[in-house]
Amino acid sequence: MMIDTEIFRQRTQENINAAAALWDSGFYIASANRSYYAAFHAAMVYLLRNNIAVEPDHRKVQNAFNGNCTAKAPSLTMERVSGRNAGCS
Repeated sequence: MMIDTEIFRQRTQENINAAAALWDSGFYIASANRSYYAAFHAAMVYLLRNNIAVEPDHRKVQNAFNGNCTAKAPSLTMERVSGRNAGCS
């Protein structure tokens, strides 16, 4: 199954924007929800761009990201997600 990383990159940005707007409007719990999904979609992009096969399942994405990236890249930025500096190193 081929997964288009651009779709997940767009979802990441949309959820970041939504989280900020919700926060500014005082909807803190809804903002946290959108923030979670922004992180989930960013992790999908990161894994797929680094040829780490994973299906869009929350537990599987979390396990793959934790197992492959957190020890090597404790600071994941939007630049990395957008592909300007891809890689776990």
